[in-house]
Amino acid sequence: SAVAELIARDISLQLGKIALGGYLRAEAFIDGATGKMVIESGIRKAASSVIIKFGENSAAELLGFTTLASTSTATQTGGTDPSSTYEPLSAYRPTTLEILSLFDNDASLPSFSLDPQQPVVQGGRPDFALTGKQLKSEFVVEGRDTSFVDVNTLIFGTEDFQAKTIIDLTHPFSDDGKLESISVNGVLDTAGNSKWKIFRPQFDGSLDFVAEGVIGKTEITEIPSGGLVITNEPGVFTSDVSSSNIFVERGDLLGIFNASLHLGAIGPSKPDAIFYEITGDITTTIIAPPVPSGAGEKGLPLYATGGGTKHRAVIDVDLKRRLNLNKITFFGEEETRDLEYNVATATTSTFNTDVTSSHTICWVFNIVQDFRTCDSRVNTPFNIDALNDNIVLAENGVSAFGSPAASNSSTLGGSLGGFTAAGATYFYVNGDAEFLGVHELAGRGAESYGFHRDPIAIECFFSSNAPRTDKPIGKVVIHFKDPKNQRAWQLETATRGSGGNGSKSGFQIIPEETITSVKIDETEIVSIPVFLTTKSTDISNLLLKNPVILDAFAADGTRNPQQGIDFEVSVAELGGAGNIAEQSVYLAFQWTRFEWNFDAIRTTAFRWFNDFHFSTKISEFQVFAVSESKESLGDNVQVLFSDDGSTFATAELSEFDEGKAAFKLGNSPQFLRFIIRPTLQFSINEVNVQFEDDQICLGEEGRLEGALTIEDARVGTVGSATELLITNTMGQTADLILDIPADIRTARHLSYFSPLHSAEDITNPVIGAPGKIDFTSDKTLREEENVAFNARTYGLRNLAGEQERVITSNLLNNPGFETGSFEPWDFTWVASGTGLFGGFVDGWNLPVVSGHENTPLTALPTNEGPPPGGIKFLESDSGGSGSFFFGYILSDNYLAQTVSGTGLGLELRFRFGQTIDVTQHADQIDAGGVTAQLGALAHSFSGGGADRLRLFADPTESGIRNSLIQEYATPKNAFRDDIDAAFNTNFSTFNMESQVPIGTRFIRFEYGTNSNGYGSGGTEQAFGFDDAFMNLVLPNPDSAKWYKS
Repeated sequence: SAVAELIARDISLQLGKIALGGYLRAEAFIDGATGKMVIESGIRKAASSVIIKFGENSAAELLGFTTLASTSTATQTGGTDPSSTYEPLSAYRPTTLEILSLFDNDASLPSFSLDPQQPVVQGGRPDFALTGKQLKSEFVVEGRDTSFVDVNTLIFGTEDFQAKTIIDLTHPFSDDGKLESISVNGVLDTAGNSKWKIFRPQFDGSLDFVAEGVIGKTEITEIPSGGLVITNEPGVFTSDVSSSNIFVERGDLLGIFNASLHLGAIGPSKPDAIFYEITGDITTTIIAPPVPSGAGEKGLPLYATGGGTKHRAVIDVDLKRRLNLNKITFFGEEETRDLEYNVATATTSTFNTDVTSSHTICWVFNIVQDFRTCDSRVNTPFNIDALNDNIVLAENGVSAFGSPAASNSSTLGGSLGGFTAAGATYFYVNGDAEFLGVHELAGRGAESYGFHRDPIAIECFFSSNAPRTDKPIGKVVIHFKDPKNQRAWQLETATRGSGGNGSKSGFQIIPEETITSVKIDETEIVSIPVFLTTKSTDISNLLLKNPVILDAFAADGTRNPQQGIDFEVSVAELGGAGNIAEQSVYLAFQWTRFEWNFDAIRTTAFRWFNDFHFSTKISEFQVFAVSESKESLGDNVQVLFSDDGSTFATAELSEFDEGKAAFKLGNSPQFLRFIIRPTLQFSINEVNVQFEDDQICLGEEGRLEGALTIEDARVGTVGSATELLITNTMGQTADLILDIPADIRTARHLSYFSPLHSAEDITNPVIGAPGKIDFTSDKTLREEENVAFNARTYGLRNLAGEQERVITSNLLNNPGFETGSFEPWDFTWVASGTGLFGGFVDGWNLPVVSGHENTPLTALPTNEGPPPGGIKFLESDSGGSGSFFFGYILSDNYLAQTVSGTGLGLELRFRFGQTIDVTQHADQIDAGGVTAQLGALAHSFSGGGADRLRLFADPTESGIRNSLIQEYATPKNAFRDDIDAAFNTNFSTFNMESQVPIGTRFIRFEYGTNSNGYGSGGTEQAFGFDDAFMNLVLPNPDSAKWYKS
């Protein structure tokens, strides 16, 4: 009843609100056949279940789910685990609440969103790598009458969770599915003693242990003399778990064991990281979790994700019965209108670096006398290929190093202090001196000076063509490895000539008024009007400039007057600071991802120039071409419909714009399928289904009970029809519209009735009802009146009295061996091998048939005897058609094929054939008068009598070989020495026709060699067989039959 349906819908709604595990997509509905309510878990795995619990004030008893004794009345059916390779048709499966919202008659609010870039399964923080670290700056002064002063940036303040299990409560898994990778931002045990973990919350408050694995273990052998090494400043670690078949459910929790984590600003004022902190390596169920702890500003830097994204959603709708549908309308919008693609990763794009100047290295070269020395080193870039390798993060800290300086030398000796190697995850300039004191000049008190102000530029060219291809560039993202990096920069694009106001001829600065926003990590900064801010303290507008100089200025305008010394003192000495905002950014700000967005500029190259920086380590450099999406809502949605749920036709898109797409059906389906495939981020607000006004039809479900399909109408003998009685029970005159919908599979709905008494009956059918017709393929069918009259119709003229009989097509399978194999023919040896003539035992060792066993022919004969293998086929010649025929040659030209001392060839006797089921023609066969025609094309060249073509017929397949109906002696070819010529010219055609007995259900085509075989009458043998056929000749039908165009 309607009340039961509403109760089921409300139960679905309430279950979906729990939004964990199997509740997320749980569904309750009324089964149409039994009238019972069915409740399904949203997870179909074997471990999933649905349990009705009886409690105080529970509605379970009232609804009949339990008895008065609290015993469940339900029948439970368990689920099954999917295959490890299973992938659902719908990349993202909308939840119960989203499905219900889709049909709530509210087109103003989104029901759900799809983003092709967003993973379906993710747990933890997607921005885990962007956690701000606690930094400390240390000034280093060389002294010794030198002017070398520099500042080192140190990371400190990581939260130490050594020998503890930490479980993130803030960011549970978003959906159920298979995991691909797990990542951590922190300091891990490189020996393999740090682990990721997954736990599953239960209703009783406990946590079930699900899975774990090692993360952070060093997997490479370091080669500091010229190869891969591990970074000296670890941060991001990733473990590939794609082959581990780890499946999570929505609400599962991600954890880590034995790690120090970067939590950003730690303190009670911003406790966004809520977690369980448990001493020890937890690998079992946690019965009573401790009180949660809190720290950090953004949550624990843990993240796990699956491989699939929200690029497709498929929604199946079962209307429970066939209904007349007119139109289906979708309402929604693209939340992003710009289509972006990273041109930096294109195979045509190339990177170039523009690095100048040098830096200074000072170290103790004589430990005994503590003598220090300083030497300059030319700035040199390394691992430029890491800029566009699609490895956005410097995962697992894999770098490269080589060309170190000699420790006991007073000069650098031309050493570069860096190396380029495949597998390194980030770009750097050797002035960073990351491995100074580690892999180079270790224990020598080495320090680096004078690098922060050296100019560095990176250029990305989009093609190598002449002239170069331009692109509409509108977005640039740089992923820095270290949080303190650029402090003065400008963005430039290539000009068409050699001019421009950029840092290099041929480049010009992007106008700052065209820069629409910047994004620091995940914080977006847009232009703020002057009247809403104080210019001297506003940082937002500062970062939107081009160029940007985050440097200290004295009141007199002098840039960087302190030259590296603590500027607060020296700036004061020069009259005070002139730029408070710049100084605050210079000192405090950090980022690992910096994004610029600007009005699209068509250009052939992009250049990033920097003359004030700390770290130059970059893990990825992305340059995006931007174009406005021209898609409508209809480009993202497809509607299919079906009457049986297995074969679907496509609805026609009739109306569309950015926010609406309407599809014309004009049909009577029971099943609908909505396929949503967005190119950009996209939301669906509402789906409106418009029914036809007239839904009145006969039958229990609004359609005729036991309705016929075109296929069902062919019952009994060929040409017979099944009668369906339709009675008007309306109590008044009513129009009858006959709907024949099974033809959805071909999308051709023209159907008509003909008695087939003559060609005139086919041309002018006797019934013409309203229907749907369109002769153009892949078009929606239109309503037409009397489609059978004055329309093109088709029939088989030879069934309509102009012919005396009907001949079936060839019943044999692979009759010309054109598959290149002998299947499905069967083959039986009758006799073969040595010992058949005079007891000679030498010669060609074919297997001897004893008792006529079925011994297969080993191979096509050669002059050295038959190699192992099966029956062979010679390529076709003028004798037969196609590419193959079955045959072989034996000749006394090949001594190995003759019996020694006799000149006689070896005898070969065999038979082969096919048995065919003719049950589909049983009515005609049992009426009598059916005959079988069979024949072939063959060449027989040897002594002995004729070969035999045989027809067998029997009611059963098992008795077929004992029921010979007729045989025919086929022609024999004359003896010839030129065997090849015989195959080219002497094929003979033969056939026969025989009566098929009443009661026959199986017939057999068989061909056998003569009783003397091949070889008893001469030394040369040749056999070829091709183009076999067998068909039935049936009487002309004289009764009615259904047809379709």
